[in-house]
Amino acid sequence: MGTMVIAEELKVVEFKDGGVVFGKAEEIVSRDIGAVKAGLARITLFGPDILHAHNEMEETYVCESGRGKIFLNGQVSDFEPDDRVVIHPGDLHAVRPANSFPKVVFLCISGPAFDPGDVVHDPRGRNWK
Repeated sequence: MGTMVIAEELKVVEFKDGGVVFGKAEEIVSRDIGAVKAGLARITLFGPDILHAHNEMEETYVCESGRGKIFLNGQVSDFEPDDRVVIHPGDLHAVRPANSFPKVVFLCISGPAFDPGDVVHDPRGRNWK
């Protein structure tokens, strides 16, 4: 039987590196409300994300606002409103706002739902170009 959640506030997770907040995730659909097969979050980045991959999870990013750059398996591309990027398990990836924009906002659709234990960080951290 399914779980019904009504009018519950979204869980917001801050992204930090060395005590500096560089973004946040508003978890719309997550394991916290019982989702296992899929997740949905609105990500806002004020600075570069930490370069990482996932062992099991596939993600699709949909840019909502701002402009950014996305690193995907060694290639850096523009990331602009309405752009969609599919990130397969094992793909090394990260996003950052473009130089002239204070932030980039995008939806992250994941399957299965996000699990922190599935994240594999790259030693370059937030220092990618």
